[in-house]
Amino acid sequence: MYSFIVFLPYYDLIIFNDSYIPWITPTFINVYLRTDGDLIAVAFQLFLVVLGVLIYIPFIKRYSKNQSSTIALEKIANKLDVSDTLESKKSILFQEAQSSLIKSHVKINKIIDTINQNNLLIYYQPKVNTKNKTSTEFEALLRVKKEDGSVKGPDFIIDIENSGLSSIIDIWVCKEVRKDMDIWKKNDFYPSISINIFPYTLSDDNYILKIIDILKGYDITFEIIERRSFLNNNILKNINLLKQNGFKLSLDDLGVGYTNFSILYELPFDSVKIDKKIIGFTNTKKGLSLYKNICNLCSDLNFEIILEGVETKEELKTLENKNAYIIQGWYFSKAIPFEKVEEFSLEIKNNFNFKLLNI
Repeated sequence: MYSFIVFLPYYDLIIFNDSYIPWITPTFINVYLRTDGDLIAVAFQLFLVVLGVLIYIPFIKRYSKNQSSTIALEKIANKLDVSDTLESKKSILFQEAQSSLIKSHVKINKIIDTINQNNLLIYYQPKVNTKNKTSTEFEALLRVKKEDGSVKGPDFIIDIENSGLSSIIDIWVCKEVRKDMDIWKKNDFYPSISINIFPYTLSDDNYILKIIDILKGYDITFEIIERRSFLNNNILKNINLLKQNGFKLSLDDLGVGYTNFSILYELPFDSVKIDKKIIGFTNTKKGLSLYKNICNLCSDLNFEIILEGVETKEELKTLENKNAYIIQGWYFSKAIPFEKVEEFSLEIKNNFNFKLLNI
């Protein structure tokens, strides 16, 4: 005796052994009917279902985490008022960010909590010009207000960068700096502000155009850390685009990391920051010679030289010379809140010698 299965699509039925059975019959009942009640066949079907579930569980979990990561990005963007910077880039961001977000999901949630509680701040570290005895340049630095009220540097920058979300922070910093500069302008105070910018942001045309739109016409220097990613032609193009739109450029951390001196020739930097690691070498004859030659090279190339991480009077005396006289470091001041920037600038202008001798 033969069994025939005939599909009747218009009625959602199949004919099996002269019986009409809905084609949507549950799996185990379906196999039971088709095998005349063979329990071994039913057990085998159960095995296949369980095996399929085990195979797909990891993919389902990954999808679920990816969805929560999408929500995480939207929360950050909306809170920082930068959701308009995502737009068509959102899917691309997440293709690159998913794996890191999944690995550090707890950290990302912690970042979201920090942002939601309005605990992200911008502080400004002064750069003191010991030649003309002024301080009109400041570096904008990201800070976090802790539960105990203290203000610290963020401990999640690496996580933000690795997850591909650093550009959101860059855009937020640019907007906050513009707000502060607008307030200073009303008080006839016109400081020059430097802003660090991540390599990922530099690689993206949309973000660079957004930054130009936010800050064009303001006295801004973008501090750029050289990475291997500088080999990316798009980064080189966007660095030049910033310069063409009136911004100044500074090569950060000269002398460490991926520093390639050819970059000093290839890109239109206005200044260089000599890293504090190089400054730390100056307590030896060899290290001091290295430092002096770096200064001479930068001076010959017409770069303004900024000494970063100067903390003691002894370091200042050793480092200060005719080519290097812009000092940034704890010797003069740590990063300070917006409210104290103008006050600090006036204090340096009016009491430079007193401050120099009494710190």
